[in-house]
Amino acid sequence: MNRLIIAPHPDDELLGVGGTILKYSAKDNIYLCIVTEAYEPDWSADVLKIKRHEALYVSKMLGVQDIYFLE
Repeated sequence: MNRLIIAPHPDDELLGVGGTILKYSAKDNIYLCIVTEAYEPDWSADVLKIKRHEALYVSKMLGVQDIYFLE
């Protein structure tokens, strides 16, 4: 079965349904869609790169097949 998790911001998927993602990723294809994007000058370019890297890293740890950033 395919499952799509839609999160408004990076880390919302982890805080909201991280345990459920982990539970189902063993038997289902999990996909993640991050809807919004942070931008400068509110965040530095370095922080934006780190946040994107963290989202990709954690999604792999949870067993997410693919992550989509709508930006």
